[in-house]
Amino acid sequence: TAVILATKPFAIPEACKDLASVEDNDALIISIAAGVTIKTLESLLPGRRVIRVMPNTPCLVGQTAAAFALGSLATDADREIA
Repeated sequence: TAVILATKPFAIPEACKDLASVEDNDALIISIAAGVTIKTLESLLPGRRVIRVMPNTPCLVGQTAAAFALGSLATDADREIA
């Protein structure tokens, strides 16, 4: 199971608060919120596996590349999902 956080950065703390109360603690959290670091995500979601994706502007013209970074608890299997 994976949950994608696709919201404005200011809404991340509230979204993570809601997500932290969900019983499926095994879900991988993938964030595309601009400027929200892995450190921030892991502090808001302790014990959760997180991946931060950094999409680029050319998405607007139908061509894209995206870098991603694994959080400290993310696994090689999570890398394959991302």
